[in-house]
Amino acid sequence: MPGNFTSLQNMSNLVTLGQAVNTASGNVMGNLFVLISFVVCYAVANRVGSERALTVSGFITAIMAILLRLIGFVSDWVLIVTIIIAAILATINIIQNMN
Repeated sequence: MPGNFTSLQNMSNLVTLGQAVNTASGNVMGNLFVLISFVVCYAVANRVGSERALTVSGFITAIMAILLRLIGFVSDWVLIVTIIIAAILATINIIQNMN
């Protein structure tokens, strides 16, 4: 049975196409994008040390989650969990640098 591609005719830019794909995948694409961005940011920032790399990647991922929430790629709970994890990583880094 061929797929129904009539809704793709209404896509005027990449954001609407991404939202349609994210909706079709059950919001998995946005969640995976947040997770993969954290891993990539950690791998790139790992040159400065793993503690700081976790803090930097958590902060950048939190900002990306906010932007992805604004365009509707992730749900509220993904945004809240990402911000909480970023805050925990920053707190651990601050506590370790105090000693």
